[in-house]
Amino acid sequence: MRFVLLSLLCSLALYALSLDVLIQNALTKNSSLESIEHRLESFEAAHALSQNFSNPQLTLGIADIQLRDIDNRSLEPMQTTSITLAQKIPLFGKRDALGAQTKASQASLQAKLDELKVSLVETIKQSAYSIYANEQKLRITEKYIQLTRQNKELSTSYTSSDLSAHMGIMSADLTLAQLKIKRDRLQSTLRGLYKQISYLSAMDVEDLELSLSIQEPLDLKSFVTQIGANKALQSREAKVKESDATLRIKELSSLPDPTLQVGYFHRESFEDYLNVGIGFSLPLYGSEKEEQEIARKLLLASKSEVNDLEHSILAQIETIHAKMLSEYNTYQIIDKESLPQIEHMFDLATSSIKNGAELFVYFELLAQKLALDEQKIDALASYHKNKASLESLTGALK
Repeated sequence: MRFVLLSLLCSLALYALSLDVLIQNALTKNSSLESIEHRLESFEAAHALSQNFSNPQLTLGIADIQLRDIDNRSLEPMQTTSITLAQKIPLFGKRDALGAQTKASQASLQAKLDELKVSLVETIKQSAYSIYANEQKLRITEKYIQLTRQNKELSTSYTSSDLSAHMGIMSADLTLAQLKIKRDRLQSTLRGLYKQISYLSAMDVEDLELSLSIQEPLDLKSFVTQIGANKALQSREAKVKESDATLRIKELSSLPDPTLQVGYFHRESFEDYLNVGIGFSLPLYGSEKEEQEIARKLLLASKSEVNDLEHSILAQIETIHAKMLSEYNTYQIIDKESLPQIEHMFDLATSSIKNGAELFVYFELLAQKLALDEQKIDALASYHKNKASLESLTGALK
């Protein structure tokens, strides 16, 4: 029996997953991230492709077919059977520009992947801290349900039948009903949160091992100085480089590439001969200039997005840091001032219940203590949620 109990406890301990395990599994198995990683793998082939010449054009021809004698190919020198090969030769560094654009696109997609990873980690943390808060609330709710039942039974055994006694019992029943409703809501919320975190982490999660503490937040400057590590900002900066590479290609497109043509011509009754030619596309209609202007505008838009995002991130850091500091102060006030006072009053009320009126006071204090306990839990969870947001804004992946 002892061995069975120990085995059960070990299995339960193993079944409770840590936040680090969830994050690691999400980063390796999340389907959205996997799809981007597969796209990234294609860029090596895309870069090699960008260095290739365009396919040559092969032309087979029969010239000067005499309708009066179709089969006769020796009537005059113009009657030829030919094979012609045409190849465009990219000049002006266009292949290098295409290679640079491919690399820039790869870097942009990699930066987007990093941004999504950070966002995923933050979302998992937020869900985990919500689970922690609701489980802690459920734990104290269960505790208060037991206390309410015990004190109701105890007071019923020696309270009188006067009005105050009935009021005390009714207060107990009302408190018990409210606590049961709260318990049901917390259990329902937890089921949804566990479904959500299971999806995010790409694994079945039914129990989460999480212990939270609180420390005074680092000063604002320590977060502001890390703004360059923000993955969303890095993603926008990579987009600027990609747009710049695209503009370079559009600028080079106005310089026409030569097309080299070589043809061999066969004649049945005359000597064979070769033709060599070179051709250029003529940019007569201004399409290249228009494409350059479009690319230039897109580049300017990308740069503006970077500047706007940088200011937005700074504002978010300041706002979230202020919230984090507020939650820390709230936690300290509740933990060191409010809860000790209400717990002392609660202990006095618990030890002196002798009639219905005192029972009524006891349940009033119970409600106040429960509210303070929940505020303390909310402050702690909110503190860590804000911390997760700040870490996300500074590029953290843990």
